[in-house]
Amino acid sequence: AHYIDDNTAMSRKPGSATAAGGRGGGGSVRSGLGKVKSLPSFRKKEKPPAVDPGLSAANKFLVSSAGGAGTGAPTSAPGSGLGAITSGNEDVLGQIRSNDPNLVKLSLYGRGLGDAGAARLSDALRSNTHLRVIDVGRNGITAAGCASVASVLRGPAGGSGGGKSPQPRLDTLWIRENQIGTDGVASLSSALESSDSTLVGISLGRNGIDPSGARHLASMLRKNVRLKSLWLYGNRLGDDGASTLAEALLMNETLKEIYLGGNGVGDAGAANLAKVLRYSPSLVKLELYKNSITDAGAAKLADALSAPATGGAAQRGALAELNLRGNRIGAEGCAKLLDVLDPDEGGSGGGNATLNLLDIRENPGVSSEADARRLEERAALLAAARYVDVLIRKDQRPSLPPQASARAAVAGEQPQRPGMTSKLASYMDRGISQRGGHTRGGWGDKNRPEPTAEEPALPPLDPKSLDSVRVHLERNELTRVDLSDTAIADAGLVSLIESIQKSGGAGAGAGAGGAMGGAAGGRLEALDVRNCNITGEGVEALAYAMVIGSGADADADADIDIDIDTAPPLETSPPFSSLTELNIGWNDVLDGGVISLSRTLRGNSRLRVLYLNNAALGDEGAAALAELLRAGDARLTELHIRHNSVGCDGVALLSAALLDNTSLAKLLLGWNDVGQAGAEYVADALRTNRTVTLLDLDGNNIGPEGGASLTYGLRENTALQDLWVCGNDLGDDGAEGCASALSAEGSALRTLDLEFNDITANGVRPLAESLQDRPAGSLTTLWLGGNRMGDEGVELLAEALRTNTSLLELSVRFNDVTHEGAQALAESLTEGGSPLRILWLGGNPRLADRGAAAFAE
Repeated sequence: AHYIDDNTAMSRKPGSATAAGGRGGGGSVRSGLGKVKSLPSFRKKEKPPAVDPGLSAANKFLVSSAGGAGTGAPTSAPGSGLGAITSGNEDVLGQIRSNDPNLVKLSLYGRGLGDAGAARLSDALRSNTHLRVIDVGRNGITAAGCASVASVLRGPAGGSGGGKSPQPRLDTLWIRENQIGTDGVASLSSALESSDSTLVGISLGRNGIDPSGARHLASMLRKNVRLKSLWLYGNRLGDDGASTLAEALLMNETLKEIYLGGNGVGDAGAANLAKVLRYSPSLVKLELYKNSITDAGAAKLADALSAPATGGAAQRGALAELNLRGNRIGAEGCAKLLDVLDPDEGGSGGGNATLNLLDIRENPGVSSEADARRLEERAALLAAARYVDVLIRKDQRPSLPPQASARAAVAGEQPQRPGMTSKLASYMDRGISQRGGHTRGGWGDKNRPEPTAEEPALPPLDPKSLDSVRVHLERNELTRVDLSDTAIADAGLVSLIESIQKSGGAGAGAGAGGAMGGAAGGRLEALDVRNCNITGEGVEALAYAMVIGSGADADADADIDIDIDTAPPLETSPPFSSLTELNIGWNDVLDGGVISLSRTLRGNSRLRVLYLNNAALGDEGAAALAELLRAGDARLTELHIRHNSVGCDGVALLSAALLDNTSLAKLLLGWNDVGQAGAEYVADALRTNRTVTLLDLDGNNIGPEGGASLTYGLRENTALQDLWVCGNDLGDDGAEGCASALSAEGSALRTLDLEFNDITANGVRPLAESLQDRPAGSLTTLWLGGNRMGDEGVELLAEALRTNTSLLELSVRFNDVTHEGAQALAESLTEGGSPLRILWLGGNPRLADRGAAAFAE
């Protein structure tokens, strides 16, 4: 099978899985932990849709490969596919048409769909708003079938009927290994030029695409502002096609990675792609494996990567990964590429600071043992001096942790948010996405990188270790349990739930009817199961247990129905009554799991901190959390929902809830899709709310107009102390607005993060003016890294520091600051009375020795 649902360790007998949205019965689930009893699902009463029993609702990624391996899903004979009517295929189409919220990823690789099947599949997709990723690779689809698929990508404009049809929200399409040709590429390119297209990744590998097809793709790249990943491996682009794409990439500021392996690209194509590497502010990954590039082409690429950054439009690019495996590069070309990474050999640019992975395996220059060993020795020295991997041996694998890879910036599991601008992606992937060098997720999420399909599998927890945890839980001896980053999956969570339930009655007998009696409650205060391959089904089991308690164990197989929409707030069961912190982030929770959990917690007055970072949460889940914040009994003080897909609608509901909520102090919404309109709702909430002290809006594509709206809200707010708006393209206008908010009467802001917002010296000027003569207790931390202020902006800040008496920490990293800016800062700190204690200057290679000497003095 090409894909296996790695978000669950459960395997079921055919027919045991319940349909999405239905009521789960009891029974058992099996894993490496042995046989444990499952809890009944806690869901709203509704009629389950009719789907094939083999398509488990727990499998969020429906596996339907040619052999049907891994799922029991029905398969069809080659050539029949969805074009021929079979009961199994009808069930797949029916599940798509029913808009099943559990079906978010679908693989139909090698199912023999043909053009007829592609047309029927496209018709079914028109009514689906939950499916995000679909693979229709190797299905004999030609240009005709491709046109059907393209019509879906254009959005609802072509729909019929009097009402507004739902818009599909696909973000990744794999149509690789078909025969779409130039005409098919033309259809897809035209669709992706539409403003309604939501696609962020498309795979067109091995489709016979030639230079004429590249021209259609180039036209699309000049207009598209959403696409982040483009796979074109194994086609016939040649130098002409590569050069055509390179010209378009110079005008594209959103594409993060492009795969051009196996396309017959030679030195001429490499020379044109080199221009992209020098000037593109967005491209972080370039794959050129198995082409025909020689030393001459390698030299062009190396020269571009070594070129000095001159600021403005000619700013050096942000490439983090370059794959040249299997070309015709000799020893001279390989050595030239390593020069790029060496600050002593990298030309006037002082060495490339963004490249962290260079693959030169299977080239003539590393074929001999002597050449390979010589390059390995040099690569080892470079790796010791900076964060970089150089792959030389055929069987060598990257050794850096996942966050060092550009894959994290463009991972299919969590597409890059539109708010990530310019160099931000490559800097974050190198492990420096930290405020002033300190961990950003300071409340328990360890600054976790974006998940990628290429990460190694999570380590399974030793069953004996889990058994030990369970024993201590049953004895009511633990107050905090941290099982993060272990593959316990739903089965392991269920076993923990059973142990927690038993803890509520430790030392006390059971009451009548099997209910817990005489127990004062459990001692467990914090449960951390982030990144454990848990699904929404496991979270629903947890939600059910938190209100029902262990009294339900006596009849776990019973068909229990609770209408959680109309029922009054449910009392938390004794075993969970002491829980104050819950972290289930970095799991495939989905909106359904969040809805169940939120409804459960409405009557919980004990829980204070809830982590749902990267939990596949959308607007529906955000709506449920908004209701939780409105609930009279709930007393949440921190809500973490970073790295999700919450849009304007969800933010509007959360903002409305803040008008009434009087307990929430920290709301972390970074790396969602708030946008300009969502920022306006947040601004309205800021005008009224007086309890939120920390607001995180990082990477939300707010833009200058959204920043202006926030400013109006900030001017009337007297409670907010920490504001994070990193990576939102606020520009100079946004910086000026923040400066006016800082100067507003009653402003409580102590920390302001404006990193990676395309701010120049013009935007720094009002900020510097607002810092002058600030009394102690005013703004203490200001992050301005990753902008374009240069020496002029730093000199303005230096002048402000001479009279400022409040600022304790300042970041001006990655701002093309030279020794002149360093000299100005050093003089202000020496001659003025600034209380500054922490100054971040990383990523400014032009400071050099003269800049260091200024601070030494």
